[in-house]
This record gives sequence, C-alpha cells and structure tokens, in this order.
Amino acid sequence: MDQRRRSHQQLILLVAAVAGGLLAAEPTGVAAADVVWSGGFVLGLAYVGGYAPRWVALTAAGCVSLVADTRLSLGLAIAAVALAAYNARQGRRSLRWGTLGSALVALSLLTGSGPEDRVLAAITTTTISVLLAVGGATGMRPRQRRRLLRRGAMGLGVVGLFALAGGLAALLARSNVDRGIDDFRAAQVVATNGDLAAAVQEFRSAEQAFRAADRPLSTFGRMGRLVPGLSQQLAAADAAVEAAGSAAEAAAVAGAEIDLDAVGVNAGRVDLVALRRTEAPVEELVA
Repeated sequence: MDQRRRSHQQLILLVAAVAGGLLAAEPTGVAAADVVWSGGFVLGLAYVGGYAPRWVALTAAGCVSLVADTRLSLGLAIAAVALAAYNARQGRRSLRWGTLGSALVALSLLTGSGPEDRVLAAITTTTISVLLAVGGATGMRPRQRRRLLRRGAMGLGVVGLFALAGGLAALLARSNVDRGIDDFRAAQVVATNGDLAAAVQEFRSAEQAFRAADRPLSTFGRMGRLVPGLSQQLAAADAAVEAAGSAAEAAAVAGAEIDLDAVGVNAGRVDLVALRRTEAPVEELVA
C-alpha cells in the first residue's frame, strides 16, 4: 500500500513539475532558468505540502483563491479548494490528494497571485507558500524532515554561490563604470569648448572603461543571472554599460569625422556637401 501511495505521489509530482515548467513565470528572465525555477517551485511545494494537515491545505487553497487575479489561476485555486474540502471530509488524510491539491495551489500562485504590484504579489505568494510548506514539514516523519532540510541547505548553498558570483561581477565592474562616466563628462566639457581632438581621446578612454566594465558582467554576471531578483539587476547593469560603451564609441567616431572648419560659415557660404557628411555619424550618436 505504501509503495502504491508513493508511486501515485511521484506521478503527480512529475506531472506537476512539467506543468510548472510549461507555465514558466519569469523569476530570472533567462528562459531555461525560468523553466527550472518554475518547475522546481511547483515540485517542491507539491511534495512538502502533500504532508500538511488538512486544515492547512484548505486554508492555503482558500487564500490562493482570494488572491488569484487571472482566470487560469482562479480556476486552479477553485479546484484546489474543492480537492482540499473533499480530502478534509475523508476519514484519514490522503497523501495523493494532498499532493495534488498542493500542486494546484503552486500552479495557481505561479500563474497569477495578488495585485499587479510585483512586491505585493511576491508577498502573497511567499506567505501562502510558507504556510503550506511549514505545515507540510511538521507533518513529515523526522527522518524525512532531516533529509528535506539537508537538500534545502545544499540548494541554498548553490544559489548563494551564484549570487556571490553576480555580486563579484558588479563589484569588479564598478570602478571601470565610474572611470567611464568621468571620462565621458570630461569629453563633453572639452567638446563644448570646441576641442574635438581632445574630446575624441576622452570618448575613446570612456569607451575602453565601459568595455572593461562589461567583461565581468558578461562572465561572472552570467552565474548571477540565474538567481531570481538579482538576475534583473545584473541584466539592467549589463545593458546600461553596453549602451554607454556604444554611445562613447559613436561620440568618438562623430568627433573624428566632423571637421568644424569645413561645416562653418566661410565668406558668407556654407559647404552643404561637407555638412551632409556629418549626417551619418551624428545620427548614429543620437541613436
């Protein structure tokens, strides 16, 4: 009997994990990582929540139905409530129905919980998940609980290492970013004073600094991009540094190609051909 119950539980967990991966949210913004995180979230909550007392499962299902903000999440939540209510009326707790109900709760949270504000949605998702997970952990046998804690600690350790790599990337990039900003501002001042040759040198220096800052973000930062929350910050930093480097390069090219004497007013006339030659580098700089 125990073997059959475990077989049913494993089948439910497998289907739930696949469904979570297919309905992947975007905790990191990296497609493959999002599939793993979403499937893992559903798998973990379904497994632990299957051992939760029936009143905990019913409470979690009721809460998720209140915060569901999409048709799909509401449908999954209603199914979870119905299943939890059915399980609560039985003579004894069913691991199979508890696991399935917890999977439905996890999928409902994954497909839309809380208001549109991301912070509030994260709070509601975390609160309901913790309620179900803690309830499930208390319903496990001590040996199962210890094994779960060991695996959880290992998982947190791996995530911590990836987060540390992302933080190191940001730290290594910081000094070059500051140098690039200083050089860019200096180039703007020099260019305003009409010394394009000196401005080009400053823009080239700024470009080199931004390119140097982009290297750790593109290497060590890739590990941090696998950590939810940190990933978006590193992606924004990488995009900003890359754009700054491209802007500095475009400014240097424009400064090198534009001849202020040729496009100035000479004897009451303007050389339109020379003026037209400035169009391409200026448009690139503006872009």
